[in-house]
Amino acid sequence: MRILILSPTLPFPLDNGNRILVFNTIKQLAKSHRIFLLSMIQEGQYQHISRLKDYFVGIETVLSTGLGLWGKDFSYSKKGLVKNLFRSIPYNITRWYSPQMEEKLKEVLSRNTFDLVQIETLHMAPYAKLIKRIPVILRQHNVESKMMERYYKFASNHLERAYAYFQWRKLIRYETKMCLNPDLVITLSKTDENAVRKLSSEISTEISSAGVDLEYFKPNSTVRKKNQILYMGNLSFPPVMESVLYFLHKSWPIVKQCRPDVKFLIMGNRPRNKDKIIRKFPDVVFLGEVEDVKPYMDSS
Repeated sequence: MRILILSPTLPFPLDNGNRILVFNTIKQLAKSHRIFLLSMIQEGQYQHISRLKDYFVGIETVLSTGLGLWGKDFSYSKKGLVKNLFRSIPYNITRWYSPQMEEKLKEVLSRNTFDLVQIETLHMAPYAKLIKRIPVILRQHNVESKMMERYYKFASNHLERAYAYFQWRKLIRYETKMCLNPDLVITLSKTDENAVRKLSSEISTEISSAGVDLEYFKPNSTVRKKNQILYMGNLSFPPVMESVLYFLHKSWPIVKQCRPDVKFLIMGNRPRNKDKIIRKFPDVVFLGEVEDVKPYMDSS
């Protein structure tokens, strides 16, 4: 089959869950299908395109100025937040709209024939309206309305909570509409599938869990250290950092009682409150971003 992948971010380097998920999927699909990639790209990422060429018959990119997935370029505008109060589309989605992406997609579709289009994440779902007479799959890396619901319920600031509540209501309506458009919605877990089906019983769903290179990550226990725990994640993504803080406050004291000399290594980019955490938990070590996670996994 000839498959077009629409991605909100170039699937390399493998430094966050979004890129890892898309890359591992493409790596396997390319063994028996012809894959074409149309992706948003950020400044400074063009050098990574050459690392992907073995998996694609074609790669097209559109510069995403000021965009990103909860990362360093994912900045909020106060003006944009206020203006969005009067729009039906959630702010998190409007900030991903790109006229250049629309034009590039039209161009790619006019020059190529595809048997299937796979859209990665809800942020790219609006572009499905341009795809005619080709089966379309939307892969939900997260159920965005569910994430926003959790965010508004646990926000400590009253104004922030109120704004998040309205965004959640918008996201429910918007996500329902976007999930009804494609021929199939793929989720990563049964929990997410249930959440999507709760939006509408008319949405067709399947589960396809995130891929992992099992051969490369085969454990090597000969170098394992007895009292070392490793956490890996995109620390700039709020739910990930919240899970770290939850573990440190709820579980870490219990672990320390059992193993007083245990170390907790945290691997990932742009953590919030790093210095504050180190002062409070002296046995926590922030590794930042590393070239290869495998040695750290083997030793933990």
